[in-house]
Amino acid sequence: MTLKSSAAIPLRRHAPEIEIPKSLFIDHTSTTTRVVVDWPSIYPMGFDVPLGPNGETYLNVTQYRKVNVFVDTKSTKAQNFILYMGKRQPNTLAAAFQWAPDSNIHTFDVMGPEIALMLGAPPDRTTPAESVALWLYLSS
Repeated sequence: MTLKSSAAIPLRRHAPEIEIPKSLFIDHTSTTTRVVVDWPSIYPMGFDVPLGPNGETYLNVTQYRKVNVFVDTKSTKAQNFILYMGKRQPNTLAAAFQWAPDSNIHTFDVMGPEIALMLGAPPDRTTPAESVALWLYLSS
């Protein structure tokens, strides 16, 4: 008795498009990466936090969906924190999300191509320079 084998024909299915998760962690928490703010020299202006690898104060976030921000309030006397989201360069057109220092992680949906983070100046010019610990985590 002879058996005839028939090779199984694999079904071809179209693979769905898969989005590869992206994330970025900007860490200014260690003693060597903290942000140094000289409040007396910039008073009454706020301080734009450097976010880019070359010290840029804005960051392209078109690849991300969420941004999480944490500022250690024990390390700063800043009055408030402002996250700008929108277009920063060359002309600014952005929404501002402001909150008071509270030691919480703040999460925002990305709604623009760029972000910037600003620390609001303390109430008087006698506040000494300080080393601020903060981080941002972006995810898709």
